[in-house]
Amino acid sequence: GLDAQRSKLEQQKKNLQNQKNLLKSQKKELKQINSKLESVNVKLDSDKKALKKVTKKLNKERTQLAKDKTKLSKDLKKAQEIINAKKKLAKQITKNFKKAGIKASVDAGTGEVVLAFGDSHFDNGKSYLKKDMKKILNKFMPIYAESIFKDPKVASKIKSVDIIGFSSPTYRGKYVNPNSLDPKDKKAIEYNTSLSIERAKSVFKHIIDTNKLKYSRQRQITPLLKVSGRSYFSGNSRGRAPSREMSKKEFCKMYDCKKDQRVIIKFELDQK
Repeated sequence: GLDAQRSKLEQQKKNLQNQKNLLKSQKKELKQINSKLESVNVKLDSDKKALKKVTKKLNKERTQLAKDKTKLSKDLKKAQEIINAKKKLAKQITKNFKKAGIKASVDAGTGEVVLAFGDSHFDNGKSYLKKDMKKILNKFMPIYAESIFKDPKVASKIKSVDIIGFSSPTYRGKYVNPNSLDPKDKKAIEYNTSLSIERAKSVFKHIIDTNKLKYSRQRQITPLLKVSGRSYFSGNSRGRAPSREMSKKEFCKMYDCKKDQRVIIKFELDQK
């Protein structure tokens, strides 16, 4: 009986040791799990912070997008108002010119008026106004000024009235290709730019001179007048300019050079 008890006791010790070893192993495993869990929690906190940061940025961008959308909507509305105002003025100018029997080309979209002065033109290389040209301006300006200032709401938007002079693409008896970048054509550009500005200035001087012309809107339009010259860079409708060299006579026979000696009058509306 004593041996049997001893054997049983040894077995119990062995079982107890096995349980201790198992517990030790489980504690070690639990420690590893806790360590991993802690690492996961740290990463989770980091991800939460990153998510919060991204969410904040996204909300900020969403707010900005809403503001931009509102601004764009306002800008588009404003742009459409400007377009409509230009069309309205163009229609009014055309109507008033027709009523007065004035022949002038009016762009229906922009209100840009081309003054070709009928059968009268600037002399070659000259900028002074002929008698017939002055008569046309005397008839043109009172009606043009009345047309653009008649509606007070639209009139308040007019920020400038531009007088733009042009010249034909010729110099010293030869045609000059407007697309040319050749240094030899530099003098031609300078000459024709100066000539086109002088032509616009001639129109300007005449329409502000109260000794030569008086009309009800003269005081209102004068401070808004601007003068510029486009040389022969007219972007006219004859399409692509010929690239080959030719004489002025040959070119002007092919294309009416007098049509390039025109003056454009255009109003600009305030975009604000």
